[in-house]
Amino acid sequence: MPDLPGVQPSKATHSQSTKARLLTLADLDGRTSAAQMAYALRDAIASDLGGMDSLSALKRELVNSVAIMSAIVTDANARWLRGEPVSLAEIATLSNARRRDAQLLGLERVAKDITDLDAYLSGGAACP
Repeated sequence: MPDLPGVQPSKATHSQSTKARLLTLADLDGRTSAAQMAYALRDAIASDLGGMDSLSALKRELVNSVAIMSAIVTDANARWLRGEPVSLAEIATLSNARRRDAQLLGLERVAKDITDLDAYLSGGAACP
């Protein structure tokens, strides 16, 4: 079986077969700056789209993907600026993939309607 990114074979005893274990964002150590950046960006993107609860399962996965790719690209850009060797082709490829995923989500912020119509009609809500 080919190696897949994020797929870690589990340790097996002599009588067990090797099973793949997929890693998720929940498996990350949230104390790292990379994880903190990805989580913060994920939450900001979801908020811009009306909140995580308003997103379909596929859009939630796209939000996670864009946040993670952004963390990787930011890290690679900083390493390049520091003079470290990085693959510019890989950065460009990842940046293009991130752009395509972001376009699927939409690049504009979605306004969240917080006006209670009954309160507005009775005069209890502030006018925008």
